[in-house]
Amino acid sequence: MQEKVLLNVVPGSPLVDSLMQDGASDSRKTFDVYRQEVFAIIDVIPSFANSQRDRENHFERFRYLLDLYQEQPSLLDPFMELMMNKLLACVKLLENGQTKFDDVSNVAFLLLSHLSKVRGYKVFLSLLPHEMKYMEKVLFSLERYAGSTLDMDSRYILLLWMVILCKNPFDLSKVETKNCCNILERIVAIALPYLYLNTDRCQHSAALLLSLVVSREDARKKYLKKLVDSCVLAIENCEGKWSINSELVGSLRLLAAIFKKGEREDLLTVAGKVLNALQQLGNLEDSDLIVKKLMVKIVQRLGMVFLKPKIAKWRYDNGNRNLDFKNGGFAKCREFNALEYESFEDDEAYEIPYTELEVVLNTILEAMRSRDTDIRWAGAKGIGRIVSRLPRHLANDVLCNIIKFNFNLHSGNAAWHGGCLAVAELAKRGFLPLERLPDVVKILLNALVFEEPQGHHALGASVRDAACYICWSLARAFRPVDLKEYIEQIATCLVCVALFDREVNVRRAASAAFQEIVGRQGSFPNGIDILTKIDYFAVGQRCKSYLDISCQVAKYSMYTQAIIEHLTSFKIIHWDEEIRLLSSEALHRLCALDPCFTSVQVLKKLLLLVSSESPIMQQGGVLALASTLSSLKRCGTLFDKEFYENVAQIPSMVYPVCKKKTRSLGSTLMRRAMNIFIKSLSSVIPKEIIKIEDWLCCLELNFCDENGDIRKGACQAGAAFFKLYIDSMGAEFLTFRIRQIYLPQQIWKYLLLVVNSSLATY
Repeated sequence: MQEKVLLNVVPGSPLVDSLMQDGASDSRKTFDVYRQEVFAIIDVIPSFANSQRDRENHFERFRYLLDLYQEQPSLLDPFMELMMNKLLACVKLLENGQTKFDDVSNVAFLLLSHLSKVRGYKVFLSLLPHEMKYMEKVLFSLERYAGSTLDMDSRYILLLWMVILCKNPFDLSKVETKNCCNILERIVAIALPYLYLNTDRCQHSAALLLSLVVSREDARKKYLKKLVDSCVLAIENCEGKWSINSELVGSLRLLAAIFKKGEREDLLTVAGKVLNALQQLGNLEDSDLIVKKLMVKIVQRLGMVFLKPKIAKWRYDNGNRNLDFKNGGFAKCREFNALEYESFEDDEAYEIPYTELEVVLNTILEAMRSRDTDIRWAGAKGIGRIVSRLPRHLANDVLCNIIKFNFNLHSGNAAWHGGCLAVAELAKRGFLPLERLPDVVKILLNALVFEEPQGHHALGASVRDAACYICWSLARAFRPVDLKEYIEQIATCLVCVALFDREVNVRRAASAAFQEIVGRQGSFPNGIDILTKIDYFAVGQRCKSYLDISCQVAKYSMYTQAIIEHLTSFKIIHWDEEIRLLSSEALHRLCALDPCFTSVQVLKKLLLLVSSESPIMQQGGVLALASTLSSLKRCGTLFDKEFYENVAQIPSMVYPVCKKKTRSLGSTLMRRAMNIFIKSLSSVIPKEIIKIEDWLCCLELNFCDENGDIRKGACQAGAAFFKLYIDSMGAEFLTFRIRQIYLPQQIWKYLLLVVNSSLATY
């Protein structure tokens, strides 16, 4: 899609003729592939800067090449410094009498801006020149653009440049410039307007710059309270909690940056008034994404200010070691036990501002149930950071709240996702109490297969992905002896998710979590062998995972029944028909590995599904039953006459649904299912038990179906079914059927086609 857009920019331009080939290439694993072309564009900036058309063409190409690396921007790192130096060499900072940059400088700023977007401003910032000789020139250039809305890229890069320059350790309050103004005053004066002008990248960089200024030793006493008060006033007087209110968003951005970079002693003096102002804004759900995200960030940082910067002593620490030089001076490594930390807790004095903490925790816990993913992520990180400074009983209360309100029967996809992220963050940081592991594992096993039905689809991929994050965190945080009781359950469930989840990112997340478990939780049977079969790339293809890799993994007895059970319980009744079809085919291949378990445990469930009122569950049951019985017949497994009679009457039972004139979802699904059912079981169920006329009626409906795939499937099923008529009586019945029903229908259709053609000609 992107290639088409670029090709339409300048039709026939040789500069973009090769974009389709570039996009099709798989050789973008390093930046070397396009390095020469990118540098060539940078080198010829002076030659095309004056032509608007050439400028647009070259920038589109530059942007396209860099955007290829947005998923792995670290590939640019070896060449970042050289690229930036070449681009900065094209920039001529403004001097006295100049009011705007020349075309070459503007193009260089444009390319620098996109480079910072792809790689991220933090890495970009660290590579900008930080020598003090640039301070006056950059500041003067910014002052020339004061209040302007033009050349946003130029202003954005200049503001970022000022950020790195302000990190110099010199006392800027004593630096006098040519016009005898204090340099800090000039920086504050020039950055403040950008904070309220527009909600754009310049606002973000201005907030970053101002927060850095007020956190400096030479400026915080003069500017911190002043800037915070102005932000609080803007919040209290705002008319609406929406991102179109640039004054509100700018104030929130500045507060978020200040409470990230400032000193706790200074921030404590203003934290109370900021929290009160945020409370006046009201419920998070009454605002949009940007405002909510900034509010959650500020609130969690306020919580960190109110609590002492002291890691709780009850923390579960799996990696702590103590060197003991006994026994002749040889160093001996001794592990701390988690219980040893409890003895320290009694001596620890916590100073908890309960009123403020309640507001902070309520806001963050509410954020974890927000409908926006970014808000839930921010809330989960906040929970992890704040709990790290709480005593054990309060941390346990927070976890109880998460379990109660995020994982109950009425909680939706968003609440489950936020709760899983929070639990994973707590586990990763070592603040998940060991005694709550049974509750967490129970939630985890449900989250790994979570789906929330929504009409013809379902939500829950993000929940399953977050559940894999919990598994990864547990594997890293806890010792094998603590997880020994649960590790087999978690591992088998992860293997099933890695093999059978609908979403490729979830399959890969489960694979990564399983790898972490195998690597950190000691050896359990065949862990390495299975890991090599379900690695990151192997599970990338859904069909291969279902039909090939699952059979390889199921050969290990620990996973055979778990895989079959998972398919029967979750995938056969999945909302996506493709998953149901793949699951039935996978069951056909897997049943041979444990026919006894399949015939005793699985078939009962499948027969119950066939009689379900849900079309999806009914189709899944029919498909799975047909595939399973076909596979068991090959294994030599036989059943009694009553069982075969129950199965043989299924076409009679579903025929009324199939023949509905109003084509409903159930009718379409059951017609497809009957094709597979008849094809698979015509040679499995004894002929004398089959209700031949009922089966044939279902086939005849499908022969005439409007859907070509259903007709094709009916022909394949018919080829298997008509083998029942190889005797003389059967052949006579089939011949009569062809003459009386099939041929007249075809002749009628042909005559109708001829008449319509004649009328059209007339």
